[in-house]
Parts: sequence; structure tokens; C-alpha cells
Amino acid sequence: VKTILKAMYKRAMVDSIIQKNIAEFIILPRMEEHEATPFTAEELGKFWALFDKGDYFVPYILLMCYTGMMPAELLACKKEFVDTEKREIVGCGAKTKVRKKSAIVYPAIMEPVVTAIMNGTGEKLIHINKDFFYDEFYACLERAGVEKKVPYSCRHTYATEAVKLGVHPAVVQKMLRHSTQKVQERYTHLSSQEAHDAAELFARG
Repeated sequence: VKTILKAMYKRAMVDSIIQKNIAEFIILPRMEEHEATPFTAEELGKFWALFDKGDYFVPYILLMCYTGMMPAELLACKKEFVDTEKREIVGCGAKTKVRKKSAIVYPAIMEPVVTAIMNGTGEKLIHINKDFFYDEFYACLERAGVEKKVPYSCRHTYATEAVKLGVHPAVVQKMLRHSTQKVQERYTHLSSQEAHDAAELFARG
């Protein structure tokens, strides 16, 4: 049917039976952008508390919050990509060439989390599909008593916390595996109070 309709459309265009520019007839639904917001320090604390209780899913949320991993990267990541000695993950980068070849680094505080994940069965870090992943993500937020946010909030958390800690923008760019700093800037969420705090760091010469 698709082939027949395609042939009829082409023939109609050749014979000028139909108007060639049909853009005016196309009405697209209004796109609503939902910007990911980072988790707060208090919410991160709730995730750690849930981890200490042995929750099976929260390690994955912590891994994304402290590495900037995207859900697609987590779902594609194999255990063989993880170098526990270097605290690096290489081989599961998604979307861009830079991410595919760059190492995802994680801090020493994440070692017990990574160990818990690596002790799971199978060759992958997590063995669920995308839809089930989202269901489990939101269920875990509810168990932790954390406000509902999207999985991409983990990546935004990583960027924002790095900037708060005074990490140089160029290093944050490297940590997020972004090709340009302009892209990285979309991931940092700083309040006006933080700007005031930074301003107060200046002293007379």
C-alpha cells in the first residue's frame, strides 16, 4: 500500500494535479520542553540511605548521578567496559563520537556502588529494557521519598555539583564528554544565591 501511494503521489506531482508545496497544510503539535532539573544534596542523601538499606535499583541512579551516564549508556554498558582499578568505564558512550571514545570516570566514593552492580548476574550492568528501566526509576524515586524527576536529571546533577565544587568549566566539559562548552552549559543549574556566594570570595588586593 505504501509503495502504491508513493507512486500515485509522484505521478500527481508530475502532472501538477496536486500542489507541490504542501507545507501550509501541515500543522505540527506544539512542542513542550521539559527541562531536566538536578537532584538536590538532600535528595542525593536519600539515595545513599536507600543504598545502605540494600535497594537493588538505587545503585544505577547513583551511578548516573556521579558519572553523568545517560540511560542509553547504562543500558548498553557491559561489565567488561568497567575498569575498577582506574575507576573508568569505556565503550558504552552514546550519541556522539566524543562520548563513544571518552572514558566515563567515577569517584572513589562510588566503589561500593560499582561493586554492588558488578556482583549482579549477566554480562551487562543492568538487564532490563528501556520501558522497564523507566518504570523502575520512578518506583525507586518513590521508595526514596524523592520528588519525581526524569532520568536525565542524574546527568544534570553531575554537572551542577561539579560546578558547585569549583571544578573548572573545561574539566566539567571533559567529565560530561561534551564536544563544546556551549552544550555543557545547558547542564548546569546554579541559583542566584550561589552567584552571591561566589562573589563574596573576592577580596581586596
